[in-house]
Amino acid sequence: MEITELFLEKYKELESVISLVYGEEFDGAAVSWLERKKEFRDINSELKCCRETRNLLQHNVKISGEYAVVPNRSMIDFIDGLIVRIENPTTCGDIAVPFEKVFYKEPSDNVKETMCQMRKLKYTHVPILVSGKVAGVFSEHTAFKFFLEKYEDKIDKNTTFKDIFELISLKNGTEEVFKFAAINTRLSEIEDMFEDGIKKNEKIRMIFLTKTGDSDDKLLGIVSHWDIIGKQ
Repeated sequence: MEITELFLEKYKELESVISLVYGEEFDGAAVSWLERKKEFRDINSELKCCRETRNLLQHNVKISGEYAVVPNRSMIDFIDGLIVRIENPTTCGDIAVPFEKVFYKEPSDNVKETMCQMRKLKYTHVPILVSGKVAGVFSEHTAFKFFLEKYEDKIDKNTTFKDIFELISLKNGTEEVFKFAAINTRLSEIEDMFEDGIKKNEKIRMIFLTKTGDSDDKLLGIVSHWDIIGKQ
């Protein structure tokens, strides 16, 4: 098989993989769609080059029986690598803080001791777990609410999170935004969640990762916008 025919075969394979992985019908525009996705902006120029070369070969007649242009081996290698990348995407679990490194507390833990630890470690949010599941979040914002809702006189050296649970429980609703996602979710989908939150004027503080993305599952890791920035 000549290299031009091989290139066209590989391009068709790429289109099929894009449709299969993303579950969309693109009617010949799969690569163009891929160019617009943020997760592939680092190779946008290469994608455009392959697409325009393919269109030139596919939609123009040969001159004296020969193609007007001839792709090189680098283009075919690029498509092979892209197929591997699409089929094996970066997931949020790849960049998340794993459970074993998560700083968390339980309802029986002391509030003031935790606040001292947060100040020392420069943490702003601490998930509160019950049987390994996220039940609430204690944060700087919560501490401020102590004063707004006149809780400061109820906080002493013996106060535990159980004593203030109504302020930190996710089931009671919080002014801060927290989301849940499956640990194998594509990183690009998590980036979209953060961007959608900004558009809605909702700054997502943390995304809690569980096996299925259900809040009733045990915590497996955490992603914050700082993890996204660090990855970029």
